[in-house]
Formats: sequence, structure tokens, C-alpha cells
Amino acid sequence: MTICVDAGHGGGDPGAVGRVKEKDANLIVAMALRELLWKDGHQVVMTRHADNTVALMERAHVANLSRTDLFISIHHNAGGGDGWEAIHSVFHGEGKSLAECIGAEFSKTQNPHGVSPIYDKKGTHGGDFFTVISETKMPAIILEYAFVDSKDAAAIDSEAELKGEAKAIAAGVRAYMVMLQAAEREQAVKDRNSHSPVSKGLAEFTETATPAAVVAGESVASTPAPAGSTDELVKQPKPEEAEAMSSVNDDDHKADQAPAKDSEQAGAPKGKDKYQRGRRA
Repeated sequence: MTICVDAGHGGGDPGAVGRVKEKDANLIVAMALRELLWKDGHQVVMTRHADNTVALMERAHVANLSRTDLFISIHHNAGGGDGWEAIHSVFHGEGKSLAECIGAEFSKTQNPHGVSPIYDKKGTHGGDFFTVISETKMPAIILEYAFVDSKDAAAIDSEAELKGEAKAIAAGVRAYMVMLQAAEREQAVKDRNSHSPVSKGLAEFTETATPAAVVAGESVASTPAPAGSTDELVKQPKPEEAEAMSSVNDDDHKADQAPAKDSEQAGAPKGKDKYQRGRRA
């Protein structure tokens, strides 16, 4: 996939400030995440690579113009709480699934914030409240791993811990990819089985594949078949014809006694009579 990684805030917008300055923590996580996603084979688009100001609409435009498949915005919280949160679109879809996969990885190293750490937020117009979710054309999420202004900041006050946060996000993306592949395989099986003769019912399939004369208990030979039809190939010979045929050598005799093939006598190209033998011209 092509994934847009957005380091929230930056430049003249420091974000939340406490034991950690949010804009700096966001950038460290985003740059580390870029490397991990590259290693997993993804293409990565960044909204910023340094401490510069980028408007919210510009962040969305970068993702849209790059035709990215996912948008992940990195943030850290404030307000004296603790734990992680993940925000997705009010329309749910793949963004919610991605948030759930990453949230499951966050929970291995960090407590969730409140009883519903994965949620959406509706704006006054009925759509998404956050610009980077409402204005992007792909599944988009906002991640808040920890609070910078409480004791929770101890989980993100070193570069090693911030890189650990990036590893959790990358692991969540991998889990999301596995989920997508499993869904695609399941759909492929459903599509394939929907066209299988077995789905029509074995009895129905057997009846349609059996000649009507056999179903009625009659001999196939008793019902003349039109010249050139398939049934003509399987009709039984009459008794006098069977007796005459019994005196003709079959194909089980030794090779040195085998009669010349019809194709060789007629000068037909090699291999041709292999596919025409027993068939009407």
C-alpha cells in the first residue's frame, strides 16, 4: 500500500506541552514509522519531515494528491489523563478496522483511555469533526498514544519509547493487512463456489447429465439417434455386428504385429487422427 504518515502540529504550532512537547514526539514517531513501513514493503508519503508548520487542509491535500491508501495522523494527548485513543470516521468502514488493529497493539504496552478508546467525533454538519479525517479520500485515523501533561508522559519521554510506539503502529498495520487478505480469500472462495455445479444439487446435476433413455430404463440402442449426435457414439451394436467385430484384432496385440494406422495409410499429418478417431467428419 501507499500510506500517508502525518506528524501532527509542528513549527509555530507546538501542540500539547508538558513533560514532553507534542510536536517533537509526533515527528520522532512518524519518522520511525516511515522506516518500519518501508521495510514491510509499503510506499510512504510524509506531510512533514522537519519542524515546520503545515495547515490541516494541506495535510489532507498531500494525501489525496498522492492517492494514498491509508492516512495515519500521529498525536499525543493532554488534559491530565492517561492511556491511548484512536479516532476514526463517523462512517466507520476500513478506518475503524485499522484503528482496532492498531489499538490492539497499543494495549500490549499501554492502557486504553476510558471504556471506549476507539471512537468517532461528529461535526455540526453531520460529518467528521476532524479535518484530516473529513477531507481525506481514504481511510483515515488519528492516534493519541499517551498524555504529555501527566505521569503518563513517562511512557514517551525517551526516543527509545517513542520508537516503541512506532513499532506498535507498524504491527497494527501488518495485522490490518492480514485481515484484508483473509477477507479477500474468503470472498474469492464464495465467488468460485457460487458457480460450482454442486451448488445446484447433486440430484439435479446427475439427472441433467444422464441420457433420458437410460433414466426411463430403456436400452440406448432401442432409440435411434440422429446422425452426428452425441448419443450415436455410445449406442450398442446389433448381435450380428458384435459377432463380426469379435474377429477383428484389438490394440492389445504386439507392436510388431500391429496393422498400419489409418492415418499412415491415408497420408494424414501426424497426430491428426489421434483427435479425430471415432468422430464423424
